[in-house]
Amino acid sequence: MSLLKTRTLKVATISTMAALIVVISRLPGFPAIGAPTSIELTTILYATIGIILGPKLGFITSLLGNFIAWIIPSTTVFGLLLIPAGALASLTAGFLTSKSESGWLCGSAVLLALIIGWYVSPVGFEAPIYPVFHIVALILSLTLGRRLKGLMEARGKRLIWGSAVTSFIATMTDSMYGNLAYIGALGILVPLKTLKDALVALGIIWTKTGIPKPADYLAFLGLPVPKELSLGYLFMAVLPITVAERITITVASTIVSIAIVRAFRTVFIRKQASDKSGRKA
Repeated sequence: MSLLKTRTLKVATISTMAALIVVISRLPGFPAIGAPTSIELTTILYATIGIILGPKLGFITSLLGNFIAWIIPSTTVFGLLLIPAGALASLTAGFLTSKSESGWLCGSAVLLALIIGWYVSPVGFEAPIYPVFHIVALILSLTLGRRLKGLMEARGKRLIWGSAVTSFIATMTDSMYGNLAYIGALGILVPLKTLKDALVALGIIWTKTGIPKPADYLAFLGLPVPKELSLGYLFMAVLPITVAERITITVASTIVSIAIVRAFRTVFIRKQASDKSGRKA
């Protein structure tokens, strides 16, 4: 649904959005349990970048912004591995709101590939219900994907609904890539001790607060309970926290996308009115 018509405006918007990613990346984010990093607030921008710039330019902009943010101290090698997460989120949002008739299929394919990646990994067998909200996002993409472009071009409640669905799908795309990057990096870029410390800390919390352990609700759902604390057990343990984080990010992303889309519309309406008056003169 790219709202940009001229090359100059595209370059200016790419530069502005990339710079905004860098600035917001300096703000404190959500702590990532079991990983030497945090979930940055830049995640609220990725859907908007894809909506405004489209899939290709949105992907490039988020990739560029995240790379520049990464090279600014302090950084980690694992952080380098996470750079494509936001770019894929912008790519998905851009596809879903693009003019292309097959955009919804391309956007859905990105998220589907990541979900398949989860289930072909060893962790997928240990925590099969962890991606439940990612699957919900995929279902929304497949069922509402064709309508998202129209919703984003509408006003009022339709615009809110379109922004919310697009933001949710983009957020879950970012989330699943981050999960797969963590799984691949564990024991290589992420020390195993970090995982063990996180499991111990969670165990203490369960003991002191009486909050049901993952084993409790796994047993309730009739799913196998691992005999030893494992990576899959960690993912199930933080599932409620992950859901709360992603809902919060989706709400913030929705608000940002609505505000920026409306702002761009106002600019273009004024520009068109100015051009028409200039021609008449």
